[in-house]
Amino acid sequence: MQEEEQIATPALLKLTQRPDEAIAMIKKSLRPLKLSKKDLDSWVKALGNDDEASAVAAFEYLEYFDPRLADSLENLMDTVNQAPQRQRLVEILSGTPLGYYEEKTVTLHQFTGDDKSKYFNFSCDRGTSWAEPDVAKLNRQYGNPKKKWTRAVRCIALLEHLATPDARAILEDLASGDINAQPTQAARDALDRLAGKAVVKDVPAALLLRSKVKRKSTADETF
Repeated sequence: MQEEEQIATPALLKLTQRPDEAIAMIKKSLRPLKLSKKDLDSWVKALGNDDEASAVAAFEYLEYFDPRLADSLENLMDTVNQAPQRQRLVEILSGTPLGYYEEKTVTLHQFTGDDKSKYFNFSCDRGTSWAEPDVAKLNRQYGNPKKKWTRAVRCIALLEHLATPDARAILEDLASGDINAQPTQAARDALDRLAGKAVVKDVPAALLLRSKVKRKSTADETF
């Protein structure tokens, strides 16, 4: 569900054939995007856990509950200085794979654009990459990519398509997350559409659900 669209779309279509299973899977795996500073500090500390499984679990948690939900990009880069937490934090913030910045010295570089606004790059001997400070721009055209948010938005499109009471309840829950986060806004827009309100659609759910699927499969195979 978080892969390229040509792979994700057939998976979505298969899930429409098994709505009860799909809704149960989504309810189990998606939560509203809320993160406290206290929880953030705990998960960032866990990124450096000697137990690899615990460190990977923390990495995957923060891939979804992005650290910028609870703290600013600048403060995160100012305060998380110990290895390997810093390198893994940058991997999460930049949308790069675990291990990409291993043993690298990564700094945050600020520059001023033509519009006089502040912009940022992550910089190391591998080069520079975009560092997005604004939660509202994450996983959009110019913001850092977030595959788990892409997956969430596609699940929200499916919930809107199913439109059962259980699907609506999950949408209501997801809509309670950080208002600036893309999945939260997608859930709010879906609820507005279901209520008959006109909204500008950020994600064309109808395009993902247009075709029919002939082969049956379980929800676990596609989620």
